[in-house]
Amino acid sequence: KKRQVRDYQKFQTVMSRCPFCVESPARPRHLLIALGTCAYLMLPTTRRVLPGHCYIVPFQHCQAVRNVDEDTDVEIRNFKKCLIAMAKAEGKEMVFLETAVQVARPHRHAVIECFPVDKEAAE
Repeated sequence: KKRQVRDYQKFQTVMSRCPFCVESPARPRHLLIALGTCAYLMLPTTRRVLPGHCYIVPFQHCQAVRNVDEDTDVEIRNFKKCLIAMAKAEGKEMVFLETAVQVARPHRHAVIECFPVDKEAAE
């Protein structure tokens, strides 16, 4: 039982320091673009790679997007569809990238990076 309590406290500490957890004081609120019911769209916390570079982040603190529930998965797909439509209107393609490293460790929060690129670069 002590181990369970310790694990719970450790996870709560991780979540309170996570820059992507919705309720975390460490999350930069000024970078929020769009807020859904299960996920949100935000500007990068560090330097943008390209103009239009953004993140899709699930509310649920999980290590990889493949671990999210069905509602979150649907909302992430909807964000992707909207970003694809926006890029298409500008004559670009969207590239989505998730780097899932150390998925067994609870400190990572799943993030999908979104990059609008020229059609030539996408091919």
